[in-house]
Amino acid sequence: MNSTLIFVVWILGALLIVVVVMVVLVLMEPSLLYHPRTDKQDWREFSSNYQELTLADGTSALWCPLRSSDRVVLYCHGNYGNLSMRSDWIEPLQRHLNASVLLFDPPGYGKTPGRPTELGCYASAESAIAWLREQEVKPEHIVLWGKSLGAAIATEMALRHPDFGALVLVYPFSCIPDAANVMLHAPLGFLARNRFDNVRKIGRIMMPKIIIGAENDTLCPAWMARKLIELAPEPKAGQILAGRAHSEQLSVTEWNWMANQLQ
Repeated sequence: MNSTLIFVVWILGALLIVVVVMVVLVLMEPSLLYHPRTDKQDWREFSSNYQELTLADGTSALWCPLRSSDRVVLYCHGNYGNLSMRSDWIEPLQRHLNASVLLFDPPGYGKTPGRPTELGCYASAESAIAWLREQEVKPEHIVLWGKSLGAAIATEMALRHPDFGALVLVYPFSCIPDAANVMLHAPLGFLARNRFDNVRKIGRIMMPKIIIGAENDTLCPAWMARKLIELAPEPKAGQILAGRAHSEQLSVTEWNWMANQLQ
């Protein structure tokens, strides 16, 4: 076998390996992006003051009312678990932001049927918004609040519902292709079918915006939040929390800062 033929075979073999890796990554994308826990896998008890809901499209939701306030936070959670695992965020949201809280599970999470997709996440959020409208909650009293993957859902809802009161993004990513590049340590994000492209959307959102990143976040590095803060039009407020990682709770000082921004 001459050297030219060996080179051609080597190139073809390398290309085949690349194609196989790309196909595997595309097929594995849902399991890499979404980590749901169904109610049969992990469902935790919550306060008897909360009302469990099944919305019109089958979306599972949890209503956590605060009778003394008209403000409502629509909480869009991250890519792991289900709404029953968010009790550590409900009470601070109620206490510091003086708001009722509505949480929902996208398809495949908790008790919501189906499989998670980008469009499915948006559809469940719309179903939650429809329920709030049925309760005659005024649009300007609704705060869209999202953490991690939920920040992308909240961003899409802000784009669709410009009359809402505010948008809060906690530990957001810039877009899934960027997040994939970080996770895979390789420039393969272009393969992602789910986009959740906050970078392309944030510049068109005119409502007040709060964006919070974490300095030591390895999943959604701080540069992603900085990029969103930079691209977001006024009115906006943003900060990068020193020494903080992706899953960490906010301090009382940070909650109070957020509450002041929402005044």
